[in-house]
Amino acid sequence: MLERQDDAWAKTQEELSTHKVVHGKPGIEDLPPPGYVCYRCGGKDHWIKNCPTNTDPTFEGKKIKRTTGIPKSYMKTISKEAVEYRLANPESTENKMHTNENGDLVDEEGNTYQVTEDGDYVMTFADSKTWSLYQEKQQSANNKALKQFEKELVDVIVSKGRTEFLNPLKQEPSVLVPPIFMTPCCQTSQTLKRLKNYNYNQLELEEALIESDFHCPNCGSAETYLDQLKRNHQLEEEFKSFIESSGLEENTGVKRKFLELQDDENLREIKKPLGPKNAKN
Repeated sequence: MLERQDDAWAKTQEELSTHKVVHGKPGIEDLPPPGYVCYRCGGKDHWIKNCPTNTDPTFEGKKIKRTTGIPKSYMKTISKEAVEYRLANPESTENKMHTNENGDLVDEEGNTYQVTEDGDYVMTFADSKTWSLYQEKQQSANNKALKQFEKELVDVIVSKGRTEFLNPLKQEPSVLVPPIFMTPCCQTSQTLKRLKNYNYNQLELEEALIESDFHCPNCGSAETYLDQLKRNHQLEEEFKSFIESSGLEENTGVKRKFLELQDDENLREIKKPLGPKNAKN
């Protein structure tokens, strides 16, 4: 009888060894805390001990390292969906991502996908040169988009006849950048003589006055000193509202970035005014 029981148990063990383990959906108490990452498969919804790949003999594993000691300036945040797709499809040629000999998820230039302490996926660049090149490309693309937006904005300004938003010191029509200032002698359209606008960018107006021995760029009045200049806050607010309601596309974020740059210029530290005493020294 004992021999028959041993045979039956051996047969049962053999049958169980071929059964696939089905993991139940974890309860609330089984869920890992925010920021936890399973370093076997990259998932965030289970502990590594409960990883569905634990019983998969064909699973090779895609390692996602932590970003310990890596400056944030060397990281680029990647969407969760993009990383999880690439983890699930390591052989896909999409975006030229692959798993290297160490099991790390990398791109064609050797930049590694990692995870921060907050659980966010990032790309860490292979070296500072690669990161610098990436930044240059991004900056070039951003500058190009901003220049295109400014060009379109100038067209809108011209079409609506809002010359007060154009830089009077430029040969070609260009946007007037804040902080916006006026000279004491020319603060209305009736005073316009040489120029089409009596509003100026502060820095450009100061430079023009210094180079002309403190003569007003518009009417030529002498002794127009920097401490006499008046800021046109009202026009700055009007221009901001004009940009927001210009009807130009903003789905790329260029309009928002342009407005942010305008705000940055508004907050720029205004240098100490140059008055008559300093001017003659």
